Amino acid sequence: RNRREIRGVIALGQALAITGSRSSRGLPSGSRPTITRTSFDDLGLSDKKEYLVYEFWSRQFLGRKKHAFVAPLQGPDKGLQVFSIREAREHPWVISTSRHISQGGVDLMNLRWDANKHTLVGESAVVQKDPYQIAVYLPQRYGFLDMESSGADPEIKKYDEYITATIVPKTTGTISWSMTFAEQKSSR
Repeated sequence: RNRREIRGVIALGQALAITGSRSSRGLPSGSRPTITRTSFDDLGLSDKKEYLVYEFWSRQFLGRKKHAFVAPLQGPDKGLQVFSIREAREHPWVISTSRHISQGGVDLMNLRWDANKHTLVGESAVVQKDPYQIAVYLPQRYGFLDMESSGADPEIKKYDEYITATIVPKTTGTISWSMTFAEQKSSR
């Protein structure tokens, strides 16, 4: 198993959990909550590469990072953050899914990028009527065109650096999906 515990941090493959509340409740008067800075080197990852960091519970993309990332402060009733850390690519790539805290580890299959067609293709294990979200990193030179899914019509939301596709499956099982992108000449 790829598991290391580092200052309250547990790394499991591509997902990372930071445990313990970092709220100000229970701290001495005048104290401030600490911010967790997590070094990729401490996780056994190369500090020469860039990584895409996404938090599961808040569905927040922290961006493309090198060397380390800073975990956002949590509210007083939150005690766990789960981050997906994936090596950055120069084409669109899945950064998270909503099915499980592994963010694709148990539900995402046969993921591949077709450079000739500018298409990201995959399969996902889904549960009937449970909204399933796929978050995809969108490098500046790519624009989203379309998505097809065998499970249901996807709802697409666009953000600055990524998109989400939410599918509400009609049945439990495996769905196939594909996303098509266009190379753009200008940046966003």
